[in-house]
Amino acid sequence: MVSVFDYLDYRKFLKDYYRKRKKSDTRFSHRYIARILEFDSGYFAKIIKGERHISLRLVPKFAKLCKLSKKEADYFEVLVLFCKAKTHDEKSTQFESLMSFKKSDKSILTAEQYKLFENWYYLAIREVLAFYQFKGDYGELAKILQPPIRPSEAKKAVKTLEKLKLIRKNDSGVYERVAPVWSTGDEVKSVALVNLHKAMMDLAKESFDRFKGNVRDMSTLTLSISEEEYKLINKELVKLREKLLDAAGKCKNPDRVYQCNFSVFPVSKVLGGGE
Repeated sequence: MVSVFDYLDYRKFLKDYYRKRKKSDTRFSHRYIARILEFDSGYFAKIIKGERHISLRLVPKFAKLCKLSKKEADYFEVLVLFCKAKTHDEKSTQFESLMSFKKSDKSILTAEQYKLFENWYYLAIREVLAFYQFKGDYGELAKILQPPIRPSEAKKAVKTLEKLKLIRKNDSGVYERVAPVWSTGDEVKSVALVNLHKAMMDLAKESFDRFKGNVRDMSTLTLSISEEEYKLINKELVKLREKLLDAAGKCKNPDRVYQCNFSVFPVSKVLGGGE
């Protein structure tokens, strides 16, 4: 049977569980589930389609239906709370709880990888190693960043990056970057990357006071557009990011790290019933 620990969406788990069990138990139908859990027969179909959420009152009943162990049932309950969370802070809190269950190596993103996005300077330090010959002086490494961080934070960042195989120490004792080989799932991106984006936006605001105008570039546009133009903007930003990444990859003598933020978001409601 499927393992609930491999999921970050309880509805996908229920959908896969239903299909698996249906193959070996012909009685296991939507109508059977509705009778056992005492709700309308169309309710389960709406749940697995993502049209409805299950109530917390039904969580123990679903756990029993799916024959979950105590630990699996506890994970399933947090999974429901995670999917039902309305704010990023709520979602982040529940995601931390999910990570505490220490899922298997099959997980899309481990707890350690998730923490990579908690601090802006983790990725910044990785890029610093492109031009700084770091051999273990965490005090000096910490001072290179803007704003500077504590040596203890630099040490923790290096250990995290090394554990994630994003950096390594070469034969000369110098740390160097390693291309990442893992990726995040959609559910994880929605939580982990928001933390990073928030931190970077805070740094962008602070840069007005921290740096002179000749070393920073800030601009803003307020546009009245339609859905078609919004999609066009998205495509153009994708092209620009790819172009910048390509240029950075071809840079032979880097001597600094820059953060590039792109923000496109609505500042009005959509007329005509849209969101």
